[in-house]
Amino acid sequence: MKINPANKVNKQLSALKRLGYDSILIRSIDRYSNEVVDLNREQMRSGRTPSGGQQLIYSSRRYADYKDTLPTYRAPFPVADLFLTGAFQLGMFLTIMGKDVKIYSKDPKAAALNKDYQPFGLDPYSYKEIQPKITDEYFRRIHELIT
Repeated sequence: MKINPANKVNKQLSALKRLGYDSILIRSIDRYSNEVVDLNREQMRSGRTPSGGQQLIYSSRRYADYKDTLPTYRAPFPVADLFLTGAFQLGMFLTIMGKDVKIYSKDPKAAALNKDYQPFGLDPYSYKEIQPKITDEYFRRIHELIT
């Protein structure tokens, strides 16, 4: 029996309409949520902002000198790396509400650090690293739906 190509295309389009492109994208992003958060952590540790610039320097030279003595400090001196005990960065998570994707932290210091440093989000370098993976996942999911 010969398959009618028009019927197959209509079935594929119907499958796509039922699921919706937005939900496919959300699932694709969610698949890499841990990696997105890890990239944001690495930015912070390196002293980079979500816009791709350098994070603010510590307001206290004494604190900056102290941070510079720590083996965990990796940002260029005296740039803030937002890491001391690790609780703030270990509390980070990615959340998706509707079409809104946000990174935040459960740590009690999150609100104050966000106000002062606005560290949440991927810079162009990190985005460039994760974007092909999310795009591949997106198209893999679409392909799965229509085949």
